[in-house]
Amino acid sequence: MLTFNLNKIKLEKMKEYDLSKYILQNDTLFIFPLTKDEVQILKQGAEEFGCYIKIPYLAKIHSGEFLDVIINNISMDDDYWFLNSIWMCVDTKARAIVGTVKLDSDKTSTRMLFQVSENACASVSKNDVQKLFYRFLSGNEYQNIVAIDMDEANYED
Repeated sequence: MLTFNLNKIKLEKMKEYDLSKYILQNDTLFIFPLTKDEVQILKQGAEEFGCYIKIPYLAKIHSGEFLDVIINNISMDDDYWFLNSIWMCVDTKARAIVGTVKLDSDKTSTRMLFQVSENACASVSKNDVQKLFYRFLSGNEYQNIVAIDMDEANYED
């Protein structure tokens, strides 16, 4: 079983959050959101983030501008902060973060921006990530969900 430090995270200026209640999971996949401070660590670099979270980060490296938008849109005082965050996708058999998911919503639709480094996966596919996150969204009454693969050549963050 894969274990990593997600139950309670406390950074210097951040209060404690029980992140275990935000984890989506199936047999071989975990998806969880990052707090604002964790997104800032990710922005510093994949290696630093992997050391912090204690599992390798093998997903796409997002641009600083993309992560800045996320950082600026997260208010940890909002009960729904996780909807504005970036979510990490962990392949438990690969023992690594292999993808990311980000919500982009407006009044008429919800876009699920996802990326999965399938070459780093041992047991997870893009389809698995889409299905699990879609199940979370549909269970929370999101409608008109469009999945956008960030690995496609014509998409840039």
